[in-house]
Amino acid sequence: MEIFAPASSSCFFASSASSFVTLSLNFFGNPSINFFASFSARLVRALTTLIVAILELLGTSSITTSKGTKEAAETPSLSWSSTTFSGASTAAKGGGVWCGGGDGGFEGKFDGVAGNVGICGGNLKNSTMEDEELWDFDSESLSFEKDRHIYYLEMMYRGLPAPYQAQEINRLTLAYFVISGLDIFAALDRIDKEAVINWVLSLQAHPKNGRTFENGQFYGFHGSRSSQFKSDNNGAAQLNGSHLASTYCALAILKTVGYDLSQIDSEVLLKSMRTLQQPNGCFMPIHTGGETDLRFVFCAAAICSMLKNWTGMDREKAKEFIRNCQSYDGGFGLIPGAESHGGATYCAVASLKLMGFLGEDSLSEKASSDVINVPLLLDWSLQKQAFEDGGFRGRANKPTDTCYAFWVGGTLRILQADKFINEEALRGFLLTCQYKFSLSESCVSGLTMDGSLLCQYGGFSKFPRVLPDIYHSYYGFCAFSLLKEPGLNPLCVELGISAIAAFGL
Repeated sequence: MEIFAPASSSCFFASSASSFVTLSLNFFGNPSINFFASFSARLVRALTTLIVAILELLGTSSITTSKGTKEAAETPSLSWSSTTFSGASTAAKGGGVWCGGGDGGFEGKFDGVAGNVGICGGNLKNSTMEDEELWDFDSESLSFEKDRHIYYLEMMYRGLPAPYQAQEINRLTLAYFVISGLDIFAALDRIDKEAVINWVLSLQAHPKNGRTFENGQFYGFHGSRSSQFKSDNNGAAQLNGSHLASTYCALAILKTVGYDLSQIDSEVLLKSMRTLQQPNGCFMPIHTGGETDLRFVFCAAAICSMLKNWTGMDREKAKEFIRNCQSYDGGFGLIPGAESHGGATYCAVASLKLMGFLGEDSLSEKASSDVINVPLLLDWSLQKQAFEDGGFRGRANKPTDTCYAFWVGGTLRILQADKFINEEALRGFLLTCQYKFSLSESCVSGLTMDGSLLCQYGGFSKFPRVLPDIYHSYYGFCAFSLLKEPGLNPLCVELGISAIAAFGL
């Protein structure tokens, strides 16, 4: 099965949303049939238990893999179909990860996970793993499983599990998590960079008539093929669904794989992006409709920074909007007057850093900022690390969550205040969210996927004892990079990509 296919080919990228039935998402090419994607994790465990019980009755001690050595002549061979056999996340609330639509509440806007998906894709919303033997849960005995995490990302690169089909519109964002994640592990040799570049570039929107803009449209990048529509035979205007968040992810991917961004027609992109900025300094994500909040200020600032051209936004207006979003407690809400939140706070601080309004010594007495209240922000951020388990929470009185180790931890790094983090406690919490499928030795050798052991993949989940998803896995990897885990590339925190990708180190 081809991993990639040309943009003009008849492949799953051009499929309509109504065709998402039995096909598993493949980032860059033809779909793979996923016969197991509807199974739940509970069913998998039940089947495994049944097989082991039968083998024990037959007097065998293990299941034989399709590649392994037989321990008993009569032991049956067992293997699993397709690269989609993995943990995943289901449809996002509030329009999905970074997507500006919907009214599903704030959590959906940053977390992007409505529930968690079993190993074969079954929906286990708010589920926990009840079988203790599936998890090595003592954080003191755990270590960072680098090879397992690389394997998890490789699986996601080759083919997404079927539950991600509800995220088809955000395919570019999911690709960003996977490709940037591999870069953090210095494992970009596992992907076809040229194919990635061609696919990303094929998602850019262009004016029909040169540089003539139509109705204030934004000429950035589409989130997937499903938001690209060709002009009809009468030459009617093409519907342009390009989005600020998709554009940020597209440029981040291209920068990560080494593409020269000067080859992009940045003049058209930035000139049209400036029309998205509102009188109060905020941004809309698309040219018509959509929410306006700090997420899209960050996207605009990151886009200008990566293109090294600030004509796409009025930085002074954006700075004023950010100032108005700081709450009485020191954190930032998505909009003025909104509750302080870890994700919004990161967007505010990272944007100010990218725009040049925060210096390297923001904590020193000489660097008293007239932009934001840094001491109050520092106090709010440090209070988000929970005393109970060492993890970070996004809001007061909320559970700790893997991704906030980046959203809040990254904010503290930008402020050069990460030295105040209890790193040992944070690391312990994150390791309890690290996925490590650990069946008994008598049956683990029998669960194969393309000749590899099921137990070899990792990833991170939102909470302990929950199955992993791409979103929390990526920000878990980012968190360990911030913790200076050996073997991981350092981050450019304010851009959300590796320092190597950002600066060419």
